Amino acid sequence: MSSETTAGQRNWVWSVPYVAIGIFAVAMLALVWGLQKRETDLQNDALGRDVQWAEQTMRLHMQGTQDTLSQMAREMAEGKLDRGAFQVRATQYLANTPELANIVWVDSGQIIRWTAPFETTEWIAGERLAGAQPLSFAQALTSGRPTYGEAYVNHRGAALLEVYVPVQYGRTYLGTLVGVYTIEGMVRHLVPNWFDEKYSLSIVDAAGQVLASNTTVRPADDALSYAIDFDPPGNGLALRAKAFRTDPGVARVVPLFLVVGLTLVVVLSLWALRSHFQRRVRVEKERDRLFNLSLDMLCIAGMDGSFRRVNPAFGRVLGYSAEDITGRPLLDYVHPEDLAATVDVLRQLAAGQPASFEGRWRAADGRYRWLLWAINPVPEEKLLYAVAHDITDRREDEEKLKSAYAFRRAMGESLVTGIRAIDLEGRIIFVNPAFCRMIGWSEQELLGMRPPFPYWPPEEAEQRRRDLDLTLAGQAPPGGIEMRVMHRDGHRFDVRMYLSPLIDSSGRQVGWMASMNDITERKRMEEETLRHQERLEQTSRLITMGEMASSLAHELNQPLSAIANYCMGSVNRLKSGDYRREDILAAMEKASAQAERAGKIIRRTREFVKKSEPVRGPAALVEIVEEAIGFAEIEARKAAVAIQVSIPPDLPPVFADRIMIEQVVLNLVKNGIESMQQTPPEARTLNLAARFDGEGGAAACFGLHCRWERSHDGTVRLHRR
Repeated sequence: MSSETTAGQRNWVWSVPYVAIGIFAVAMLALVWGLQKRETDLQNDALGRDVQWAEQTMRLHMQGTQDTLSQMAREMAEGKLDRGAFQVRATQYLANTPELANIVWVDSGQIIRWTAPFETTEWIAGERLAGAQPLSFAQALTSGRPTYGEAYVNHRGAALLEVYVPVQYGRTYLGTLVGVYTIEGMVRHLVPNWFDEKYSLSIVDAAGQVLASNTTVRPADDALSYAIDFDPPGNGLALRAKAFRTDPGVARVVPLFLVVGLTLVVVLSLWALRSHFQRRVRVEKERDRLFNLSLDMLCIAGMDGSFRRVNPAFGRVLGYSAEDITGRPLLDYVHPEDLAATVDVLRQLAAGQPASFEGRWRAADGRYRWLLWAINPVPEEKLLYAVAHDITDRREDEEKLKSAYAFRRAMGESLVTGIRAIDLEGRIIFVNPAFCRMIGWSEQELLGMRPPFPYWPPEEAEQRRRDLDLTLAGQAPPGGIEMRVMHRDGHRFDVRMYLSPLIDSSGRQVGWMASMNDITERKRMEEETLRHQERLEQTSRLITMGEMASSLAHELNQPLSAIANYCMGSVNRLKSGDYRREDILAAMEKASAQAERAGKIIRRTREFVKKSEPVRGPAALVEIVEEAIGFAEIEARKAAVAIQVSIPPDLPPVFADRIMIEQVVLNLVKNGIESMQQTPPEARTLNLAARFDGEGGAAACFGLHCRWERSHDGTVRLHRR
C-alpha cells in the first residue's frame, strides 16, 4: 500500500468524527429553532385574539358615545335641550368619558354655537368649521347618520378624531353635534390595564404613521406584532399591537449558544487531540531521524551496561555495526587503564546519578579512540541514555597546544626583556618573569591591576598617565618611550618601552604589548662619554689658547703699553703745571679705550676657554667671524697670511651655540694658516666668505660648506654638511 493511500485513509478516519459532530450540531440547531418557532406562533395567535378583543371593546365604547350624542341630538331637535342643559349634560358626560375632549353644537350654517367644556380654546362659539371639517359635516347631513371624519393633528401636536351626529327635526337638518376624541385617550382608556402590561397598542393612519400609543416603551422584538382595521371610524385607521417579551432575549439565544459552543468545544478538543497525536508522531520521527543521522554516538543501554540500541555513528567512529555491538557489555571495549574508572561511573549511574567522563575505547581496527561520554539514567525504565563524542583529534590538539604553551612559556621566562600586556582599558593581563624581576612585584600581584601602577614614581605619575593615554589611543611613538620606573624597594632606574598592538586569533585588537629594556647602564655610559667629550673640548680650547698665548700676550701688551704711556704723559703734564684740561681729558679717554680693548680681549679669552653647557640662540655670523679672526690675526701676521672677509652685513642670524661655532671657525682659520707654510708669501691669502641663497639655501665659508634653514621666527639654523 502506497504512502498516499495510507495518508488518505488516515485523513478519512479523522474526518468521520467531524462529520458526525457537524450532523449532531445541525440537528440540535434545527430542534431548537423548531421549538422557538412553535412558541412564536402560539404567541402570535394569542396576540391576534387579544387585539380583536381590544378592537371590539373600543368599538363598543365609541358606539355608546355615539348613542349618547344621538340622544342629545333628538332632544335638541325637539327643543328639550337648551344651552344651559347642554352645558351641564355635556360636561358631565365628558367627565365620565376621558377619551372625549369636546362636545360641540354646529348649526346648519357650519357655525359653532355651543361648546363643552365652555372654556375650551379649540372650538370657539361663532367661528366656522375649517379644513376637512365641512366635508365631514356635509356627509353627516347627507347620510342622515353619524359620520367619522379623518384623523388629524392639531397645532398642539395632539391627534384628534371627530364624530358628526346630525340634528334633524322632521326633514329639516338643524346642524350636527360633534364629539371630539383624543386618539391617545382612546388607546389609553378604552382598553383594560392588563392589555397595557402585555402589549404596545397604537393607532396608525393609512400611511402607517403612528398617531398615538399606549406606551412610550419600544418592544424588544417586532416579530410578535398584529394589526387590524379600525372600522368604525374607518378612513384607513388601524389598530396595531406589539407584544412585550416576558422572557429575556438571552433565554432564547442561550440554547443556540450552548449547542454551538459545545460543538466548538468538541471540535477543538478533537482537533487538539489530532494535533497532539500528529505532533507525537512527528516528534518520534524526528527523534528517530536525529538518532540515526546524528554525528555523535547515541545509544541506549541497560543498567548492567549492555547495549540495547546504537545509532549508525558507532560504525562510523569505531567501525562496529549495530548487530556486532547490540547485547554486548560496554566494558568489553574500554581500555584496560580506564576500566576501573568506568566501573565507578557505572556504580554512580546505578545509584540514579548522571555522569560525564572521558575514556579510551577500542575500535574495530584495534586502535583506541578517546570518547567523551554523557550518560543519564532512567531508574523506572532501568535504562541508560548516553551520547558519546569522538575527541581523539581534540586530545591530540590539546597535547600539541600544551607542548607549544610550555615552549612559549619557557621562552618567555628565559627572556631578559620585560614583557607586559594590557587590555584596551589599561588593565594588566600578562607579565613575564623578567618584568617582575625588574620592578620587584610578583605576577599574581600585577595581573588585573589598573593604573596608576605601583612601579610609577609618584613624582612622575602624571607624565606616566599621559604616556598610557597616548598608548591606549594608538599614538605611542614608534621609537618607544623612555621613562623612569620605580622598583618595589624604592630605587629608580631608566627603561625604554616599545609598544605594539596585541592581536587575538580572530585578527581583532584586544590590547597593547610592551617590551621594557633597562637602559640605566647605557645612559650612564652615554653621560660619561659626554663628560669626556666636554673635557676634551675644554682641553682643546686650552691647547688652542696655549698655542696662542704669545699672540695674546702681544695683543694685550699693546693696549697696556698705550695705557701706561697715556697715564705717564698726563702725570708729567700735571706735575709741570703746563697743561690744558682738554688735552688731559683726551689722553684719559684714549687710555680708557685701550683699557676697554684689553678687557674685551680677556673676556673673550675667558668665554672661549671656560667650561659651560651649549647655549643655542640667534647669533650674527659676521660677529662670530670677527671674534675668531681677532684670536688668529696675530698668528696670521707672523705667517704673512692676509685674511679677507666677504660676509654680507644683512645675512640672517644663525641658530647655534656662539662659542662652539667660534671655536670651529678659529680651528679652520688656524688650519688654513698652517696649510700655507709652503705657499709663497705673496700668495698667502685666506678668504672667508658666506652667502645666503634664499629659503634652505647653501653657504660656503672658508672651505666649510653649510646648509641654512629659516625657522618660523625668522632665525636661520646652521647645519654642517
